Amino acid sequence: MTRRKRFDAALEKARVAASSVREAMDDIEGLKDEWREWYENMPENFQVTALGEKLEEVSELDLFGLENAADEIDSAVDELEATDLPLGWGRD
Repeated sequence: MTRRKRFDAALEKARVAASSVREAMDDIEGLKDEWREWYENMPENFQVTALGEKLEEVSELDLFGLENAADEIDSAVDELEATDLPLGWGRD
């Protein structure tokens, strides 16, 4: 396999990784919504129990780090795609 094809394959893997991170974030957001709904539908006296506190905590998880990671991967791949790769002796 040529260097260019290996490079393109690696970039595609990176794009797939960013997409996978976003899919995982969507799954986690769905779970957070379920946990939030469960918490909000509990009687108030149960919301102060260990279960209620856990439900509240997980429903407020911040996924900014994952979102930022996916964006950084996309940005890096965009930059790499714009790179003028060396072709070799007499071809550059």
